[in-house]
Amino acid sequence: MSNKIGRNSACPCRSGTKYKYCCEGKKNWNDIFRKGKSVILENLSLRGKNLYFYDVIIDALKFDLNTEPQMKIIKNACTEEAVLKIHEAILEIWPSLTDLTRVYEDISDDTTGFYSGFYSPKHIIRGVLRHTFYSDRILLMEPFQDPRLVREKYNPLHHPGDHIENTLIGLRFMLLLYPWVEAGLVSLIRSPASFDVRIQLDSMNAAKLRIKQHPVLEKILNESGFLKEQKEEMMEQLLLANPDSKIREMFLEFTPDASTNDIEKYLAYVQWKRDNHPFFTPMVSEDFKQTRSPLLMMTSGANYDLTRIITSLTQSHLITDMDFRWAEMKVDRETSGFINPKWEGFAKAFQQQSFSFLNDIPLHTALELRKENHIENLRTFLARLWRNNKLEDDLSDENIKILEEELRVSIQEAKIEWKSINRELRNWLGIDGVGAIVGIATPFASGNADLFLGGLGVAAILQLISNREKKHEFKIKHPAGFFLDLK
Repeated sequence: MSNKIGRNSACPCRSGTKYKYCCEGKKNWNDIFRKGKSVILENLSLRGKNLYFYDVIIDALKFDLNTEPQMKIIKNACTEEAVLKIHEAILEIWPSLTDLTRVYEDISDDTTGFYSGFYSPKHIIRGVLRHTFYSDRILLMEPFQDPRLVREKYNPLHHPGDHIENTLIGLRFMLLLYPWVEAGLVSLIRSPASFDVRIQLDSMNAAKLRIKQHPVLEKILNESGFLKEQKEEMMEQLLLANPDSKIREMFLEFTPDASTNDIEKYLAYVQWKRDNHPFFTPMVSEDFKQTRSPLLMMTSGANYDLTRIITSLTQSHLITDMDFRWAEMKVDRETSGFINPKWEGFAKAFQQQSFSFLNDIPLHTALELRKENHIENLRTFLARLWRNNKLEDDLSDENIKILEEELRVSIQEAKIEWKSINRELRNWLGIDGVGAIVGIATPFASGNADLFLGGLGVAAILQLISNREKKHEFKIKHPAGFFLDLK
């Protein structure tokens, strides 16, 4: 390692920013490097810890995260040895509560949302990434079980083979989020309960007591999609786990007139499901002998009480797609009087907006918003829109409709002005000249400005520049216009 870190070099803490804007004058990285890996890990930024974990995953599974390997390849790579390496790394990366607190404090000045809800890919894509429009970053729990919280009998360090399915669930989640984590828009964290099991137990007991005292919560939980998804996952897992002989027997029981060809087609379909299922791996041999004792877990990241601890320590707000979680918050407000004023009511209303363009946010769109320094402008606009129109009860479902209507009006106003700017340009240049605006930067960059000027003329260039300025002003005047690119 060089004795001197360049001020314009990427900071060794892997925050993604330059050294001069990050650790310069705060940490002696040359000294840290000399002390070895454990000290390095204790000084990494949150993004740095996340990227180190991805490095471990790459080493354990032996494939490139920038590719999209088939599920069958991932499952073949997820051996007991890989499971062990991944879970050992958790203890290395998150060594103590002191280190976790340091990381929490480092991000507490950001506008940050913590997600507690459905941890499946479709829910992450449709319900979490939309919040990057006003949040500097989204926090999610790392999806792997912390060995410190598990008894030896069920511990992934002692019985890695029983945790292959859970590890595959976590890997699917990690692979989905890798580009967002690398870009610094999503971060994966650990809970304080990892270092004190009493915190975990207290939070579980508090949740049970709340449900006991407020029976309506149990009703909402039982009717929620979370339990339904868990049941469906379990039922499919059990079906696929049966040997072919048992599946053939069950198929004939329900369709006694089935031909041999029908049976073979169904068995081929079942095998295809096994190969392409994101986390199923065989656990029963053809002679019905149990080869492993898999432990299948579904998670919401953190229960309500742990979520409250984490949002308090990170100065973040709750994001969730679980009605049950919002109901818990409402009960908590009524009993404790505590209200987090930072975005929570808005997050609930924004989570349930029906605009289709919010369901699959491209990474480049979220990055462009930050690159052009428009996120603060959009955040201010959304905060003002919310503050001026919400009901006194910010968790009321009526706010969903109110926010949607106000957003729809704002987007329509932006659309009308955008059309006006383009119409003015078309009228001035004519239809053929409009295409020139797209390539305006190319001739100047390549030194061919004379050719370009010869084609359009100085007056045309000035008009294009004028319209370009109008478009920049448009983004400031109409922050909702940002959504037009997504429609």
